[in-house]
Amino acid sequence: MAERNQRGKRGKADYTQVTGFVPKRLALALRAVCAANEITQSEALEEMIDGWLKIKGINIDALIMQNTDASQFNSTTKET
Repeated sequence: MAERNQRGKRGKADYTQVTGFVPKRLALALRAVCAANEITQSEALEEMIDGWLKIKGINIDALIMQNTDASQFNSTTKET
């Protein structure tokens, strides 16, 4: 069986890094559950974010179509 490249998404144009701070107990639980289920933290986060957006009633495709300029998604972009 081929070993998965866990850093493979870093080079893909349709992926971006998301970072944030969470309580240590949540981070430890995430790591443990991901290891137990043999999934990456990226896979778990993708599933959780997708689910959260759906719960909030967000149509991801419609949102992306409204904001085709990628700079609108960059939190470091400042309006002048």
